[in-house]
Order: sequence, then C-alpha cells, then structure tokens
Amino acid sequence: MKESKKLKMNVKAITKKILKSGLLITLFLLLFSTVAFAGPQGGLTGGEDDKIMLIVKTIASYAWKFGLIMIFYGALQVGIAFKDDEPDKKAKGIKWCIAGSIVTAVAMGFDKFVTF
Repeated sequence: MKESKKLKMNVKAITKKILKSGLLITLFLLLFSTVAFAGPQGGLTGGEDDKIMLIVKTIASYAWKFGLIMIFYGALQVGIAFKDDEPDKKAKGIKWCIAGSIVTAVAMGFDKFVTF
C-alpha cells in the first residue's frame, strides 16, 4: 500500500516537472524566435513614421505570441478543472482563452488600427 502511494507521488512529481519544462521551452521558443533586422532603408534609419511602425510591429509580434500563451494557459486550466470537477476554475480558464483570443486578434490585425 505504501509503495503504491510513493509510486503515485513520484509519477505526479515527474509529470509536473515534464509539464513545467515543456511550458518553459514553449515560452522561450515563442518569445525569442523573432529575428529583428533593420535594413539600411527603413527601420531605424528611415523617417519618423518608419521608426514608429517598426516599434508597433515589434510590440504586435510579441503581443500575438503572448496571446497564444494566454490561450494555451486557459486551455490547461479548463482541462485541469474538468479533471477536478471545479466550475470556478472552468470559468476562469474559459475567460483566459477568450482574453488570449482578443489579444491575438488585435495583434494580428494591428495594421487595421494603426495607419500612417
């Protein structure tokens, strides 16, 4: 009986470590995969509008990735809430998914909102 409890605790601990490592790797891949390059025409060497657009595009690219992370986190919360059968966590996870969808949609369509 004690051995099975220890085994279950070890499996839970290993599962948590794997999940945390996977989330961390996903976060790093999403956040640091953008290559920032400003060529000699445009970017920081151009006019004021080019500089502002470069900044806005950079922020929008990171906001898009942050929105995807929010959706993923919300989906995880909903899944865990179904496992534990907790309605409050289900609602919270769905709210995270919706908020992440809004952030992603606004970041993807930033050129509709910002014009120069």
